[in-house]
Amino acid sequence: MTGVTSQSRTGRVRVERSGDYFVVRGEMETTVTLACDRCLENYSQPVHAQIYAVLVSADLLREAGAESVELTSQDLDITSYEGEEFDLEPIVQEQIILSLPLRHVCGEECLGICPKCGANRNRTPCQCSDNGPESPFSVLKKLKI
Repeated sequence: MTGVTSQSRTGRVRVERSGDYFVVRGEMETTVTLACDRCLENYSQPVHAQIYAVLVSADLLREAGAESVELTSQDLDITSYEGEEFDLEPIVQEQIILSLPLRHVCGEECLGICPKCGANRNRTPCQCSDNGPESPFSVLKKLKI
């Protein structure tokens, strides 16, 4: 996976043939290694992914594509495969990535990196003073609502 390291995976995947296409359904559990958005340290994130995909032969799509067709939102969920076999790995990887949290944070208590000196504040206390240039929005602190 790009930028994400996955450890061992467990789960169940069921493939059913339905006419000219295959439907893939299942669940996957794994732990991925991510970099924290605040401190940039690696941490382990458990992931539970639901897997659903519709696979259609690329030959069948080429035959159907001879005429101009407008795609519906359901058509966008279709994945094509070449030959007599298909690889589920890209589908599983995609679903794991889509199941990740939007913000990668090693813990809610993470203090992150000091924006002035770059020190990891989880490891060592930062010696920088908080007295920087005054923000133009600092007057809003005095506003009473």
